[in-house]
Amino acid sequence: LGRFFINTGSKVYFNNTIIPFVCFLFLILFFIFIRDTIFSLIKGVIFVQSGKYYTNPTLALFGYRVYYITGRTKAFEEDKRKDVSYTIITRDTLTDVKWLRTLKIEEGFYYSKVDES
Repeated sequence: LGRFFINTGSKVYFNNTIIPFVCFLFLILFFIFIRDTIFSLIKGVIFVQSGKYYTNPTLALFGYRVYYITGRTKAFEEDKRKDVSYTIITRDTLTDVKWLRTLKIEEGFYYSKVDES
């Protein structure tokens, strides 16, 4: 027959129990991270598709302000003027501003900066 060597030392215990346990924990954390990332992307798409992303509280955390602007369009003839309303998202404070540089996000929603010139 042969000789059998049974090693009950700490190295075997570490290799057979601790390392698989730690790897399993990292695997679980990785899948939780992937799940949360996918759900966050889905929520972001829903916000944009529903048109309600401008009410997102994270905009306030990053210093953005939301303004609702109403007015009338310019036209030479009075009967061709019409009332318009816009939602402006900006980091600037809009007080007595003459010009805004705007980027259209969607119909009626604009990202803007105050034009200093």
